[in-house]
Amino acid sequence: MHDSYWIRTMPAWTDRPAPDSSDSYDVCVVGGGAMGASTAYWLTQLGRRPLVLERNDTPGKGASGRNGGFMVQGANPVHAEAVEIYGHDEARSLYRITQTNQELVEAVVQRENIEGAYTRANKVDLAFDEREEAYLRESVTPLRNEGVDVFWASRSDIPEFLGTHVGRHIPGGLVRCNQATLHSTKFVLGIAEAAQRQGATFVSKSPVTELSPLRKGWRVVTPNRVYNVPQVVVAANAWTPQLLPELEPHLSLIRGHLLLTGPTDLKLSPWSINDTATYGRQVPSGQLLVGGMRSAVPDADVDQRPRPAESGLDTRSEIVDALAKVLPEILPATESLGMDHAWAGVMDFTPDRLPLAGAYPGREGLWVMAGFSGHGMPYSLALPREIAEACVNPERSKIPAVLNPTRLLG
Repeated sequence: MHDSYWIRTMPAWTDRPAPDSSDSYDVCVVGGGAMGASTAYWLTQLGRRPLVLERNDTPGKGASGRNGGFMVQGANPVHAEAVEIYGHDEARSLYRITQTNQELVEAVVQRENIEGAYTRANKVDLAFDEREEAYLRESVTPLRNEGVDVFWASRSDIPEFLGTHVGRHIPGGLVRCNQATLHSTKFVLGIAEAAQRQGATFVSKSPVTELSPLRKGWRVVTPNRVYNVPQVVVAANAWTPQLLPELEPHLSLIRGHLLLTGPTDLKLSPWSINDTATYGRQVPSGQLLVGGMRSAVPDADVDQRPRPAESGLDTRSEIVDALAKVLPEILPATESLGMDHAWAGVMDFTPDRLPLAGAYPGREGLWVMAGFSGHGMPYSLALPREIAEACVNPERSKIPAVLNPTRLLG
């Protein structure tokens, strides 16, 4: 098993208890990835003292450190599909919260001086064939109605926006301007460090083994300590069902593969092909990251659970080989790049591919964020801000109703 590019290039981290540290915390956040670190950050902005319990030796080493580092706007499906599945109003609310998220990331990265974490970029959604072209074209008008600078580019025009020619089977692509990419671990650790400076306490190597309600509040058990806290936010990605077993039937655990190429002189924009769930981008080293191709071996990546105390998964050679093969089919100029290394992580998918975010039904003082279906970074500051606000004042929460956990849990 290999570490991701993000983990190999992540900054150093040290847990630093707040100067006035005591055993009194307002909220316990379970998980120190993008969602957990951001929730802690916003809680400190609201004058609260959060405790973050992270199972790894540093925040950001789980799913948040094994992804593609994309921060595009919109829900998991392309916008036309989101309108079709969820309805116009709900698709609009989802798109707007991801637009808000990008604005927040830009502002917070600048305010907290988080260097090298965020880069604006155009995103090119390539069409796999003419059928997908028609579907992508349907997104142009509704996206423009949301204020997105978007247009369709023909195959001959794609190099101007992508940075290279595409395979002959690709008729063109949807170009969305002013999207973004992240250095995943620099982003998460930057947010976590900002939260620490402002009063949050992070405790690494502290997997939560039990959550149980008290007469008032919650009992949170780790191998080393037991904490009694008024409220708990569970932001543990694929490990959520271990603490909240009622969610297990509603969260499918899916392995995702990624590989890193050798060096290249190409300068590419981020891209994806929805039909094969394949995507790629350039990382700060100049190498290309490509992920997806779960369809190469049907069901091989379904119900893949990490071993205890591990955050990654073993790669499957057939899928890594398929990724290496498909890249030059999509981008012919990459044929001679070769592969540096590959890695895998685990994602938690809901049946409707929408996150669960909000109060846990029937459990006062318990909140959950889960089921981001491989699309967590686009929500990474906006949804945690709403969860933090809900912990302090539920009446002021603006979490989209379509994300409410009651839709699955009743």
